[in-house]
Amino acid sequence: MDAARRRDGRTAEIQAGWSSIEGWGICPSDYLSTTPDETDFAPIAARVERTLIALAARVEANRVALAAIGP
Repeated sequence: MDAARRRDGRTAEIQAGWSSIEGWGICPSDYLSTTPDETDFAPIAARVERTLIALAARVEANRVALAAIGP
């Protein structure tokens, strides 16, 4: 993604990788307070670029799907 699109306020890029932080061990609401301690992130060749609108729509669709199957 070019630098201009990275700063357009409408697009997000998610970089996959490995770290010693266990994803299942972090409560989503604590993610920002946990990630500053992350110092061993090793990116892999997997990146996703989406508009924030598309990401929000996917999160909402996932929420609806999970609510439909119950706790």
